[in-house]
Amino acid sequence: MRLTRTLWALPADPGAGTAGAALDRLGVGGTRVDHAFTPYGTSAAAVDHALTVAVHTWPEHGLATLDHYGPLPDGALDRLVGAGWRPLSPERPC
Repeated sequence: MRLTRTLWALPADPGAGTAGAALDRLGVGGTRVDHAFTPYGTSAAAVDHALTVAVHTWPEHGLATLDHYGPLPDGALDRLVGAGWRPLSPERPC
């Protein structure tokens, strides 16, 4: 397995642009932690037996990162794009 990192542009809808909303769209299970920062930004991470995912948002810049170690569920990135997220970088191993 490998760690993969991508940079994303956040959707215009603030509710769809949170890290927790991204994990929901990705369909990631396991143990989860969400955190909101003051005044901006959210982070969420999920860990299960085959996958670790972390999403961090910077809404003041309209950006987010998606890091995952292990394979995402089928169609996960398509669901994120369907919610208005836009990839700014190709998936690349770190």
